Amino acid sequence: MSKNTETRRNEIYSLLVSNGKVKVKELAQYFHVTMETIRKDLNIMEDRGLLIKNHGGAEVLNEFYQLPLDIKITEHSLEKQKIAKAALPFIKDNSIIFLDPGSTTLYLAKYLRLKKGLTIRGRLIRK
Repeated sequence: MSKNTETRRNEIYSLLVSNGKVKVKELAQYFHVTMETIRKDLNIMEDRGLLIKNHGGAEVLNEFYQLPLDIKITEHSLEKQKIAKAALPFIKDNSIIFLDPGSTTLYLAKYLRLKKGLTIRGRLIRK
């Protein structure tokens, strides 16, 4: 996927979240691409669970929707790595820690092997 395609899809999602719905024709004009290109974008985004397609456009799933982890982990990845590195000194060897499911804690989990004797607790994500 080209940088332009990724950028366009991110902008489409931002517009969708801001407005609650988008129209294919308006997006095609806004991005200076064909309506078929926008339909392909919306199809892929629907497959990823980002939106619901409707006649002539798409709408947000719900106002409390969160992006899937495989997408969230790529957003602000450098900042998430910095947070994880900054949190590591607060975790003492031989302690018990609780990790919630999240993209930032996933970065932290990668650094935990630098600690000794940790007991890690968490909760399962159920769909």
